Amino acid sequence: MKNDNYKKVGKFLKELTPTEYRYMELTMQMVSGFNDLISRFKLSKEDFCEKMEVKPAKYNDYVKGNYNYSIEDMIKLQFVYADLERERLRAREIIKVNTEEQE
Repeated sequence: MKNDNYKKVGKFLKELTPTEYRYMELTMQMVSGFNDLISRFKLSKEDFCEKMEVKPAKYNDYVKGNYNYSIEDMIKLQFVYADLERERLRAREIIKVNTEEQE
């Protein structure tokens, strides 16, 4: 990225109202959460869309922040993350129990 682009981004950020800045900040947190969810649990586009209840045609906009997220979307992200993490932990063998009879 050229230096000129940094200046444009800086100018854009300086012109934001506190409310607009907070909206942008929350949007980026959602995008970061989606990226973390996808990479941590190796979700395909189809799996992500199913779990987040997003139409596949809206996938790119949804995961890149070009979407008007609702509180329900935020809650869904937390729920899906917790659910997948619980599944991951259940699948791990924490302690191996020997069920064979000892002589």
